[in-house]
Formats: sequence, C-alpha cells, structure tokens
Amino acid sequence: IPTSGTALSGASVELSYFSIGIDATGTNIVAAWEVNVAGPNNMQSVRSSNGGSTWSPTVSVLANTQSSGGITMVTAPTNGLTVLSWYDNSAAGVFAIKAASSTDYGLSWTTSTVNDTTIQVADPRVAVAQDGKSAQLVWRIGNPSGSVGTSSTTDAGTAWSSQSTLSGSATDAVAPIVALS
Repeated sequence: IPTSGTALSGASVELSYFSIGIDATGTNIVAAWEVNVAGPNNMQSVRSSNGGSTWSPTVSVLANTQSSGGITMVTAPTNGLTVLSWYDNSAAGVFAIKAASSTDYGLSWTTSTVNDTTIQVADPRVAVAQDGKSAQLVWRIGNPSGSVGTSSTTDAGTAWSSQSTLSGSATDAVAPIVALS
C-alpha cells in the first residue's frame, strides 16, 4: 500500500471527473480524468501493472472535446477489458453518450458514440461482465430527471446496441446504476 501520493498528471492543470478501475487481483489499475484547459478539453489515463507502485506515461483517451463529463469506468476482473463512459455535448444541440474501451488495461483506447440525441443525457454508468467481452451502459435521459437509457456490447466495446429505454418519462430517474455478473 503506497504511503505517499503519486502525481499521475502534469502539474498546474485543472482536472475533473476522476475514475478508477481495478482488476480482481488488485495488480492492474487504470485511472482516468478530464483535463480542463482553455478551449477543448482532453481525457487522459494512466495504468499500473504492479498495484500502483509505478505508473505508465499518460495516454490520451479523447482529445479536443468542448464539453464532457460524468466519467465512469470499470475494469473486467480477469482479462484487461476496461470501459470508460461519459456524456458529451460538444456539438451544438446534440447530446451524446460515449464510451472508450481498452483490452490492455488502458494502454490504448477505442472510442465509440453509443447514443446521439437532441435530448439532454447525463450520468452514464457502466458495468463489465466477468466474460471480459460484455458490458452494459445506462444513463439518464432528460433534465433534471426523466427516463433511463441503456445500450450493451458483446464484443469488448467494438459495437454497441441501439438505445433501449428502461423507464417511462413520468419517472424520476436521476442517477441509474448497473451491475453484471
């Protein structure tokens, strides 16, 4: 267990929306965050393959997004699949749920747009199944509350299913949660 802090990002930058994923052994750890800079923001990650004793260089997950947030991440228990999700409203009038997947504990990422809509979306949450290939995303549709949307993948995040709605618009869905076995 580390007894002192380790700087994972560059100094003098504003960071937000931190998330962390850990495999079942506690050996492989992936950390991700958003870097807030003047103009477009960036999402970055680092990886440790020795329980946090040392860390990889910073990897760019997504560059030049105008507005994003609500980052959540989870790592599969055994095989390296890590899925990072967030909402993005960088295109005028378009809200999107996006995901990035990595099969090497965050050394490289593939990004996908899971859902595009003109209705506000937020609060994405992701779960990865033990098979290391399947993942499920849920998110809030509407502001300040509304219904819950969902999408899934069975190929480690290469393709995501079309959005399904889990609850009607008359509900008060604020922060959905998902779990897979």
